[in-house]
Amino acid sequence: MYIINVIPISKSIQKETLSYFSKKKILAGSVIKISLRNKIVLGIVVSTKDIREMKTSIKTADFKMKKITDDSSFEIFTQEFISATQKISDYYASSSGVILNSLMPAVILQNPKEVSIKIKFKCSGGAFKSIINKKIADISAIQDTNTERVSRYKNIVREEFAKGHSVFMCAPTINDIEYLLNSVEKGLEEYTFVLHSYLSKKILLSTWNDICNKKHPVVIIGTGKFLSVPRNDIKTIIIEKENSYSYKMDTRPFLDIRKFAEVFAKEIDAKIILGDDVLRTETLWRYKEGKISEEGHVKIRYDNRARVVIENLSQKKDLNAQVKQAEENKFKIFGEELDKIIKGLSEKKEKLFLFTVRKGLHPIVLCSDCGAIVRCENCNSPVILYSQGEKRFLSCNLCNKKREVDKKCRTCNSWRLDAFGIGIDLIEKKIKEEYKNIPIFKIDSDSVKTHKKALLVVKSFNESEYGILLSTEMGLNYIKKDIENSVIISMDSLFSIPNFYMSEKIFSIITQIKLFTQNNLIIQTRNSDENLIKLASEGNVGEFYRNEIENRKKFAYPPFSKFIKISVSEKREFIQKYIDIIKTELKEYNISVYPSYRSRIKNNQVMNFLISIPEEKWVDNNLLQKLRFLPQKFSIEVDPENLL
Repeated sequence: MYIINVIPISKSIQKETLSYFSKKKILAGSVIKISLRNKIVLGIVVSTKDIREMKTSIKTADFKMKKITDDSSFEIFTQEFISATQKISDYYASSSGVILNSLMPAVILQNPKEVSIKIKFKCSGGAFKSIINKKIADISAIQDTNTERVSRYKNIVREEFAKGHSVFMCAPTINDIEYLLNSVEKGLEEYTFVLHSYLSKKILLSTWNDICNKKHPVVIIGTGKFLSVPRNDIKTIIIEKENSYSYKMDTRPFLDIRKFAEVFAKEIDAKIILGDDVLRTETLWRYKEGKISEEGHVKIRYDNRARVVIENLSQKKDLNAQVKQAEENKFKIFGEELDKIIKGLSEKKEKLFLFTVRKGLHPIVLCSDCGAIVRCENCNSPVILYSQGEKRFLSCNLCNKKREVDKKCRTCNSWRLDAFGIGIDLIEKKIKEEYKNIPIFKIDSDSVKTHKKALLVVKSFNESEYGILLSTEMGLNYIKKDIENSVIISMDSLFSIPNFYMSEKIFSIITQIKLFTQNNLIIQTRNSDENLIKLASEGNVGEFYRNEIENRKKFAYPPFSKFIKISVSEKREFIQKYIDIIKTELKEYNISVYPSYRSRIKNNQVMNFLISIPEEKWVDNNLLQKLRFLPQKFSIEVDPENLL
C-alpha cells in the first residue's frame, strides 16, 4: 500500500494537497481520478510513499484518509511543470490546484486515454519545494520591429536545433501565432507545430501526440496554456508581444503567463527571450539594471518613415467660427489633414487606417443639468450609446446589459440628456454622410465576433483598390501589411483614465500604428502639448522610458512596489463586516480601502483593498498565510493591471 499526495485540479479548491491510499505506486506528475466532496475530480500526483514509512504520522493524523477506487493513472505532465505551478501559487496567493486548472488544456485533461507519450521524465518521485526560487533566470530582451524580431527568432531556432534543443514560441493571440508560423516554418514544416484552444479536439490531440513523440527537436508556437506540453528538451522560451495585456488572465487566479514562464524556465533550465516593438516599462527597467541581457537589439528610437502630423482639433480659426460651432452643437471629428487624405484615396488608389479607442456612437451619456453620468442598472458602469438602424439603445461594456435610451435623468428628472465622445459607429456614420462611394471596412468586438471574421475583413481591405479600415484596438494585431495612410481619430479619453499603465499603453499604440504606416500618420488631438504624444510621434522610446520610470519611482509604482488588490462583493448592509475583516486581519500592513470602478454588481456593493509593499519583500510568508486564510468571497490579484 502507498500514500499518494495529490493536488486537486479545481478552480475553487484552496487546499494545497490531499492524501489518499493506493494499492499501487503512482508516479509523480500522473493524472488520476479522486473522490472529493462526493464528486469525482481530476488530480495531479506530487509524491508517492510506502505506507510502512508513514505508520506513525497516519496514526496521529486528525483526518480520515480515503482510498483511490480507480487507480488508473496517466503520465501526461512533467514534474518540472508541476513544480513550477506549486512555486507560482505562492506568488499569486492561490493554491496549486487553482493554478493548474487555469494552465492545463481542458482537452488534454479530459481525454488522457487518447494521449500517447513515449518520453522519460527527468526527475523521480518526491515532494516538491514550495518557495519561489531566488536564482536569477537566463532572461534576455529584444525591442525591434516585427521583421527584425522574427529574423532573430529564426536564427535562434537554427542555433537550438544544432544543439539538439526544442524551442517554445509563446504568443498572446491566435493571429500572432499564425504570423509567427508563416514567418518561421519555411524549411522546418516537419518540425513546426501550433497549439491553441481554438483547434478541434481531434487536431489538438493529434498535434500534442506528434510533439511528444517526435525524436527531432521541434518548434512549438502556442498560447501560454500549452507550456505544459511534456517535451524535456525545450531550452528556449520566447515570449512574443511581451507588452500584450492578453497574457494576464482576467479571472481567478489572475495569473500572468509571462511570470509563470520565467518560473517554469528555471525548472527546466531554459532561457527566456522577451520581444516586442515596445517592451513593458518593468522589462526595460530590468534591462537597464542589468537583471536581463540584450538579445539582438533593444532599440531606443524608431525613425519616421511616414510624414507625421499632430493636428490640434481644439484650435478655432476665429471667434465667428467658434460661435457658429457652438450654435450648431457640433463636435469636430475630421480635421483638415484627414479630410485631404480621404478625398485623395480614390484618385491615388491608396488605403487609410482609421483608429479610435471607443465603440458605439458615443461612449458617454450624461445630464447637462446635474452632470450625472447615465450608468448601467446592473453594475453601475457608464453605458455607451449605440444605434441599430433607426433605433438607439444603451449598452454596458462590462456586463453587456442593454436597455432603451432614458428619456429623463434618473438623478434630477431633467430632459437634457446628451451624448459625448467619439465612437467607431459615429465615425462610420459621418464618413458615409460626408464622403460618398468609399469602401469602408470595420473591426471592433461588436461587428466582428470571431477570429475568422476579422481575417476576412482585413483580407477584403487588403485586396480592395482603395478604402478605409475603421478599427478599435482589437484590429491592431491583424495589421500585418503596410498601409499608406493612418489617422488616429481620437485617443484623448485614455489620458483621463486613472491607471498607471495608461501612458505605456498610449505610447505603444501610437508606435504600433507608426511602424505599419508608409506615407502619412495624422494624430488628431485636443492635447497637442502633451509630451507623450510628441515622443511617440518621434519614435523616442528611450526618452519615454526615462520619463515613465521617473514618475513610477516618484509615486512608488511598479517596478518599485508590489501591488496586491483584494476585492469583495456583498450587499450594502453587510459590506462593513468584510471591511472590518480585512482591517483586522491585515492591520500591520498599509491598506487603502475604496469602492471599485464597477461599484455595484446587481444589488451588491464592490469594495477594493490595496496593499503596497516593496517589490523585494514579496513573497512575504506572513502576508501570504493571511491572504490564504481569507474567506473564498474575497478575490486576490497580485500585480493588478487596473487598480480600480
